[in-house]
Amino acid sequence: MSFHPTSILLLGAGTLGLPILHHLALSLNRHSTSITLATRSSPRSSLSHFLHVNSISHLRLDVTTASPAHLVSIFSEFHTVISCNGMSLPSGSQMKLARAAIDGKVKRYFPWQFGVDYDAMKGASKQDLFTEQLRARELLRAQEEMKWVVVSTGIFADFLVGPEGGFGVLEREGQEGFVVRGLGGWKNRVSATDVEDIARCVEGLVFEDTGAEGVKFVAGQTVSYEEVAEAVVKAIGKEKVRIEEWTVEFLESELGKDPENEMKKYRAAFAEGTGVAWGEEKTWNKQKGIELTRLDDWVRKYLLTGK
Repeated sequence: MSFHPTSILLLGAGTLGLPILHHLALSLNRHSTSITLATRSSPRSSLSHFLHVNSISHLRLDVTTASPAHLVSIFSEFHTVISCNGMSLPSGSQMKLARAAIDGKVKRYFPWQFGVDYDAMKGASKQDLFTEQLRARELLRAQEEMKWVVVSTGIFADFLVGPEGGFGVLEREGQEGFVVRGLGGWKNRVSATDVEDIARCVEGLVFEDTGAEGVKFVAGQTVSYEEVAEAVVKAIGKEKVRIEEWTVEFLESELGKDPENEMKKYRAAFAEGTGVAWGEEKTWNKQKGIELTRLDDWVRKYLLTGK
């Protein structure tokens, strides 16, 4: 059964929400669909202009302070809800949103699970970072009325090779140099996808592959940290690159000193190497023949252009 969206609510316009908004807007002239963007505050002038030009509505909504009943009343007005409220939300938010989507009788729901393979990480990770995401999946699987799609993207590419991403794999060092770090070992592998490509895939799942449901894996490329280092050396020269391995033990020790640091939790989880990489042949984009940007492209984008 397919579910052509008649109305879409997009929650958030941040790192991922904004590219998804742009790609959804590209499809408006081909589909009879309305889009509403919900953000905590009023949009800045450039975004407000974009919304106006594309006939996209705006709704002020703070999902952290909104009551469950209020969320249900809002969600009930939409066929499809896409949540791009993620890392910054307090504990309990993902369950709150999932329940509101179910109780609001949303037809199709895309939760904020754009990341790792949470099912594979169940019981494997020493962190509590992904507990709520697993509980949200259990809630979604326990009901049958609402269709849901999880888009497992791996790490965002700008976190992997973007020097300002804060993840620690690639950081600037001095005027022209960089340090590249292997999390848990140089042979450890990680799947990564550029946010623009994630947005393209979400657009395809929303408007084209309307019968898709459950967990859908995507990836621009699955690489080892060794391959990341080699790509950086190729781009800027060996003399400008220093390599450093961050072992699981080191990262767990660092986390122990600052146990509430979300980024340190992510680093330790990725270093463990479970549920963070998958074969490209199993990805939704590969099966659909959609070519995404790859490691050399990311390096050129984030290192050579600084964007």
